[in-house]
Order: sequence, then C-alpha cells, then structure tokens
Amino acid sequence: MVHGTFMQIILPTYREMGWAVVPFLHCFEKFWGDPKQIVLLAETDYSGGRCTFIEVPQQYRGSNGAVSCSHYSSILSWHLGNISEEYYIIMCADYWIYELVNVEVITIAEQYMRENSNVLRIGLGNYAGLTNCDAAFNYQGIAFAECAERRDCFATVSLTPGLWSKALFMQILEIGHDPWNIELAGREKYIRSFPHWRSILINPEHIVYINAVRGSNPNIVLVEEDIKEVYSMIPSGKQIHVIKRGVPC
Repeated sequence: MVHGTFMQIILPTYREMGWAVVPFLHCFEKFWGDPKQIVLLAETDYSGGRCTFIEVPQQYRGSNGAVSCSHYSSILSWHLGNISEEYYIIMCADYWIYELVNVEVITIAEQYMRENSNVLRIGLGNYAGLTNCDAAFNYQGIAFAECAERRDCFATVSLTPGLWSKALFMQILEIGHDPWNIELAGREKYIRSFPHWRSILINPEHIVYINAVRGSNPNIVLVEEDIKEVYSMIPSGKQIHVIKRGVPC
C-alpha cells in the first residue's frame, strides 16, 4: 500500500453509483493510500466500513429516501459547512486510479494554494482541455499550467480530481445541482463574478485514472487493462469494456 497524506478526500455518492465504491477503494488503496482518509457521503456505507462514512440526512434525499445525483451540490454544501478543513480533494466513485500517486506532489500543491488565497482549484487529473492553457510556471520543482486568459476553459471549474479551496468553492456552489450543473454554473460564476480568481493544473496530470461509468450509458463500464482484478467487483448485467493504456476512450 502507498501511504498518503491524510488530507480529506470527499466522495459524494448517490444510490445508482453505490456499487462503484468497492472497486474505487481497491484502486485507491493499491495506488494512493489509506481508505480511511476518504469521507464517503451517502445514504448507506457502500464501503463496508473501509472508509470514513457520513450518512446523508433525510432532508438531502428524495421522497424514497435515496440520494440521487440531483442532490450532489446540496450534500457537498452541507458537508463543507460542517468541517474545519480549508482544503480538500473531491473524487467520484467511478474514478478508478491505475498508476501510483505521489502524495508529496499533492502536499506541494496544497502549500501553493495556502500561499495564494485567490486559487480556487488545482487540477490533479484528466486534462482534455489542457491545450486551452496559456500560461505556465514552476513551484518547488512541480510544473503548473493555467488558463489565465481562456477563463472559459472547462478545467477551471471541473469535478475531475482536484484540490479545492473551501472558502472560494462555497461562493460558487449552488444548491440543487447535479455534478454537471455544478461545473456549468460554477464556471459561469467564476468567469462573471470573480475575475481575480485563478484555477491551475499540475502538468502533466498527476492522478491517472479511468472514468469507468459514462453518463450516456451507465450499464457500460470501462476498465483499464492494468486493473482487471476489479471485474469481480462489478455487478452482473453491466457490460465491461477493456481499455488499453494510452488508447482514447
């Protein structure tokens, strides 16, 4: 196991994605660190006691008692309002890591954020929009990229793996949004209302993972060839597509 920093890693999970928590934790423990630093926000403990579970209150669920993706921003806001941590990482249950994570790099990123109070987010992985970055700099041996002029870049406000400033994120987080609308509404606020804020990326991406479940068809599960052991953790009825390293998916 790779021993990591105990920065809080928040994992909001709705009922339809609860099954993905077990393979997520397998990959996390294999490539990152102790699952106890993960805070699972859900209606039930899908981890079987392996991570820190916080039950979502009834007022943030639907009439059937289920947490759905439409409650995503509400449970994030509720949880963030109850913690003292200034900085944290947000992950999703279908972000299955398949390369070792150097936690020292994340520690350096946190230090940069503490020294620069106008940084909303430091992206850690999945940079499809990196070509939109128009600035670069180095800090303690780590290369960073930034969309300084192209503030409409998708990576500025994105729920791909990232380190966040709670004080700034709470100013753009609106209640009642699913993950996709958190990004869309947050990006609009970031552009319109906070021109002095910054959003940067570690370059190249530091957390290498596969986005296992695509919203267009939740019954198709993408598995990177190096983590085939998660097959047995995927429910029957799901279609497994194996993705080879380096091949776009």
